[in-house]
Amino acid sequence: KKQGSPEQKSPVLRHSGEQENRAPSPERMMKDEKQPLTAPEAIDPINLKNISLNQLVENLTPLMTLPNMMDINAFLATYRAHTSPRDLVRKLIQRFLVPRQLFAALTDNEFNHIIEKPIQVRVSKILKALIDSHYSELDNLTSNFLKVFVRSMVD
Repeated sequence: KKQGSPEQKSPVLRHSGEQENRAPSPERMMKDEKQPLTAPEAIDPINLKNISLNQLVENLTPLMTLPNMMDINAFLATYRAHTSPRDLVRKLIQRFLVPRQLFAALTDNEFNHIIEKPIQVRVSKILKALIDSHYSELDNLTSNFLKVFVRSMVD
């Protein structure tokens, strides 16, 4: 599906359904090491009450397509009703730190170019939007944690 196509659903958070049972990860995008990667399924806005924060972060940072800025902005405008800024930043950083061991069948170069970098670019885009438009909503601890994380990306 092309980004912005009518059949693609917007991953806007409207209802809480978060479960803390797993970190967002790309392993669900590979059924086995021989099959091609696929993007996460589009989220039906009607069923958002049953979706976890992990799934929302995965759908905002798809592997195969660029996230839609309208979806990102809508998510950032609504997430506080269902999770804290600290939890959102924590989940985004978990998503950024793609576990290499989940993709042992890939070479380092394949992992870097096919999995890790695309996810990191998408997470960085969301973090930038969060910093640009919602930085004042972060408490001191979350702000300092985010600063240390961003500095570690640059160094």
